[in-house]
Amino acid sequence: MLLLVLDATVVLGWLYFYYDEYERISVVVGGLWGAVMVLLGAVGVRSGETTLSSFVGLPPVRLITVTYTVLLAGAVPFWAAFALPIHRATISLDQAPGDLRWSVRVLVGPDSLNRSSVGGDSVRLFWIRRGSYEVTAVADGYDPVSGALDVPWLALGAHLALPPPRRRTGWVRLSANMDLTATILDAASGAAQRRTVPATGSTFELPPGEYEIVGRAPPAAPDTAVVVVTPGDTVPGSLVLRTSPVLGTLQVRSTPPDLEILLDGRATGARTPWSTRLGPGRYEVVLRQVSPADERFGRYYRGTVQVAASATASVDADVPVGTLPVLTVILGPASTGATLYLDDEVLGEVSQSGVFPVYPGRYRVSKRVQGAVGECGSVTLVMGGAAELRC
Repeated sequence: MLLLVLDATVVLGWLYFYYDEYERISVVVGGLWGAVMVLLGAVGVRSGETTLSSFVGLPPVRLITVTYTVLLAGAVPFWAAFALPIHRATISLDQAPGDLRWSVRVLVGPDSLNRSSVGGDSVRLFWIRRGSYEVTAVADGYDPVSGALDVPWLALGAHLALPPPRRRTGWVRLSANMDLTATILDAASGAAQRRTVPATGSTFELPPGEYEIVGRAPPAAPDTAVVVVTPGDTVPGSLVLRTSPVLGTLQVRSTPPDLEILLDGRATGARTPWSTRLGPGRYEVVLRQVSPADERFGRYYRGTVQVAASATASVDADVPVGTLPVLTVILGPASTGATLYLDDEVLGEVSQSGVFPVYPGRYRVSKRVQGAVGECGSVTLVMGGAAELRC
């Protein structure tokens, strides 16, 4: 009896979904009717000889009904596990900016789910079938981030932490008439970085935005260029430095003496006291020295000075010993054994994590692993401070 009810339900379902496909309906109905006739013949039922009540009471029919009911009840959990989204999943985007709006696409076969989240919070709980899924997180101005989400058979929940998003960048093709140091100032954030640019020019990546680029090569007078970087595009920039016919004098002294001197971010090779001739302009002077007894301590001074034509400008700094900033770098599993760079200088080799005393300043940290170069991020360090960077 249960079998007949189930067959009738299937037939009605086919009639509802495929009412315009007559050939398919006729095949299904004919097949089901044939199955019923075979079943009736197997239990010895003949038309007109057995009533419905006596038919249901036949031992073979009872056996078939009980067996079918047991099989159907036992199959329900397996059917639910395969056909219903009974597993829960969450997805997070590591180290995402707090105001970043990003969306997630979960794709597998016919299953396509879209979930959104603001900032670095996990995607709100959603239900999914067991299996392996390809997950892609997208955000305006960032490259897509992908990962594999595996929902196992017995686990009721699964979580996928996607790697940090990488800002979609543009490029600046900078030309110059001499070797120089370019200071790149982000107009929005005020962050600055330095690049060495040869006379043949240089091309480098920058996040989208407006930048002021100041080129310096003492004793030439500085030159400035403004560029607007857009994602995926290359914009040109040009710096033309001219040597001033009338120079000024810069004198640098310190207490104690014998401190290393950097002028506009470039090593001069000189130590205090020192005097040189420069073109008119504003210059950044850095004095520094690591304690020979303990590399965790050192002296550091940073200031600016205005040099005028046919005049003498002086920097006279009292530089006490202080605690140098400490930079801690923690590598991910895929970056074990990397060589780290602080701007363009080698910071050191790291197996899993490393702690480095460095001079104050804002730095761009990058890594090289088996010949591949990747960006780790930027840090700002002050005397006595500390910073941690996951790379």
